[in-house]
Amino acid sequence: ELRVREILAGTEEFDEYLNNAALRLGVKSENVTFARFFDIEIINANGEKIEPKSTVSVKFRQCFSLYAFFFNFPIDITVAA
Repeated sequence: ELRVREILAGTEEFDEYLNNAALRLGVKSENVTFARFFDIEIINANGEKIEPKSTVSVKFRQCFSLYAFFFNFPIDITVAA
């Protein structure tokens, strides 16, 4: 099962992600005009969260402006036109 939860603006969690993203992008968080963050989990049949043990490969079809993705595990990202 894939569980996706949006981290809502106006929460401490959102502000933490925004500040970290702005820092990595080299901008001030107050200059970021739009941001969305998501907590994405993979759950097995026993209801347990699965943590990647090696690099995960993710491919995105470019249908929007892609500026940055940050993950808490090694990831190989491909953006296709």
